[in-house]
Amino acid sequence: MASIPMVWAPSLDPTTTGYQIAYGTASGNYTFFLDAGNTIEATVIVDDFQTTSWFLAVRAYDALAQFSAFTNEVSFFVAEMPAVCALGLPDPAALY
Repeated sequence: MASIPMVWAPSLDPTTTGYQIAYGTASGNYTFFLDAGNTIEATVIVDDFQTTSWFLAVRAYDALAQFSAFTNEVSFFVAEMPAVCALGLPDPAALY
């Protein structure tokens, strides 16, 4: 499992009521969505024990559920967790 803290600049559009984080394992192809509400920070939890890259982007929405374009995409890599993590040592995937 990887825990990815995210922070972004607020939208300058006065009709913005919230933000959505989109993420997936292929660039530009998002299969998971997290509603961050009306805040500019959230934590994405990826419960995937495979070695893979994840791609994320944020978009704003208004009261009518109309979405803005996505921000620039960011990516991170989740490595397979070594057996020593089962002993209570820090999860190295959480550092990405």
